[in-house]
Parts: sequence; structure tokens; C-alpha cells
Amino acid sequence: MDVNILKRLLSFGKFEKSYGDYKMSFKRGFIKKKLFHPKLLLFMTALFWGGTYVISKQALDKLAPLQLVTYRFFIAFTTLFIIYYPSIKKNWRANLWPGIKLGLILTLAFLFQTYGLNFITPSTAGFLSGLYVVMVGLFESVIYKKKLSHSEWTGVILAIGGLLVISWRGTIIFNIGDLLTVLSAVCFAFHIIVTGRMVASSNPETLTVFQFGTVAIIAWILSPVKFGILTLTSSTWISLIYLGVFATAVAFLFQTVAQKRTSSVSTAIILTLEPAFAALIAFVIGAESISLNLIVGGLLIIAGMLASSIQSEK
Repeated sequence: MDVNILKRLLSFGKFEKSYGDYKMSFKRGFIKKKLFHPKLLLFMTALFWGGTYVISKQALDKLAPLQLVTYRFFIAFTTLFIIYYPSIKKNWRANLWPGIKLGLILTLAFLFQTYGLNFITPSTAGFLSGLYVVMVGLFESVIYKKKLSHSEWTGVILAIGGLLVISWRGTIIFNIGDLLTVLSAVCFAFHIIVTGRMVASSNPETLTVFQFGTVAIIAWILSPVKFGILTLTSSTWISLIYLGVFATAVAFLFQTVAQKRTSSVSTAIILTLEPAFAALIAFVIGAESISLNLIVGGLLIIAGMLASSIQSEK
């Protein structure tokens, strides 16, 4: 065997193998940019996020909203900080301020969403939160002074129609939970847009860690409730681990890494699956029954997401 080839095989740090059109890289870290396709990462993100509504709703029976956000993001921050410490040590200066700015937007998004869950069902929260997909194209057209196409306007109209159908209770009624969740969708839309611009010149792992640290610190400072770690039940800890590790650390890291190789609009298209997963999971585990209003309104919102996003991608 050639000596150079042997050295390459034995070298600690990187081993690459090409086969056909596929190239796999093994390096230190949890996610390798060449190992996972961005669409697969975003699909998994939508699935993890879809499960958060039922789990968060159940956790809110034991925890105050600010407690839940603090625990969730502290777990996520700690998980990724341990895994990516070498990268963070190397890249922290260039990513600290961008991470804090993204963290501020993310804090507002999750505070609105978590407080809103106190007043509405998980499925409703999933579909209303999903409005951010329509808002991405709408906000980008305003920010960059682009005219909306006919398909994009169709998407906006369909999404608004879906919102009205979901809110129909003999008459159109928007409660505080609906309003807070729609505000969270606005924040999530801005978060996707800003992430798409910042991640191109940033280290995605370090950027994600600083975002989570920002959210955890702000929620902890604002929380008037004491934190009793030892008093939490095992079921609450299971919920927090899912929310912190899978639905936050892993999911947002997947999104950030994927957005480095795909557009904001492409990201939004795939994430339209999130509200569908939310409703499906809530129904399958028996957390709630699905009403006709929710089915029709949810389908209209998803149709609006796809119509506006697909045209924007073109």
C-alpha cells in the first residue's frame, strides 16, 4: 500500500471517501456538512418541531412559561456548548454579536408562542405558528422592495382564509392565544430571514450556541418564579430533554447548517410540514380531537405556504 494513502487512513481528524457522486466526510463534531442533505435536515427539523406543541402544552401544567423557555434553552445551550467547545473557542469573536441578535428575535418568538399555548390547543398553535412561512416571502418582498407575484398573493390570501376558518366559532373570534401565536410567527419569519443573511459569513454551530445562551439568560432574568430542579417530576424532565435536546439543540442546528446551503424560501417550503406534524402527533396520541374547522383551515394555511414559497423560489 502507498505510504501516503496509509498515512491518510490513519490520520486523526478527517477521512474522506469518494464513491460515484457521493462524498462522505468524517470530522470532529456532531453534524458534517457533506454527510447530510439540507432537505433531510429541514425535514427532521419540521418533525421535531411538530412534536413540541403537545409536549410543551403538557409541560405548562407543571411549569410557568418563562421557566419552560429557560430550562429548554439552557439544556440546548449546554448540550451544544459541550459538543462544539473547540469550534466555539476558535470562532466566538466573529459569532458572538450575530448570535445575540438572532437570540433576541428567538426569545420574542418563543415567549409569544409559549404564552399563547396556555390558551389554545397544540394543533391550532402549530397551524398559526406555521404562518411564518407565508410571512417570509411577504417580508422579504417589503425589505428588498420586490413585488409579490400572483402566486405569492394567492398564498397570502389562502393563509389568511385558513386563519379565519380556524378562528370561526359561530363568529370570527381571536382570543389572546391566537394573537400571541401569530406574533410568534412574525418573529420566526424574521428569524429565518436574518439567519439566512448572517449564516453565510458565520460558523453555524457557534452561531446557534450563542443564540440559545441569549434566550436562556433573558428568560431566566425575566422569570419571577424560582427554579427548583430537584422538585421536577420524571415526566417533566423527559419533556424538557426532548424540548431542549431534540426540538431545540438538534433541530435549530439542523436548520442553521441547512440554511448555509439553501435559501430562506427553500427552508420555509420544507418547514410547511411542521403544522401538519403537530396536528398528526396531537391526534395520534389522543391529546385532542381534530375539528372540521381545524382540518379545513389547516389545509388552507399549508396550501398558502406552498403557493407563496414555491413561487418565491422560482
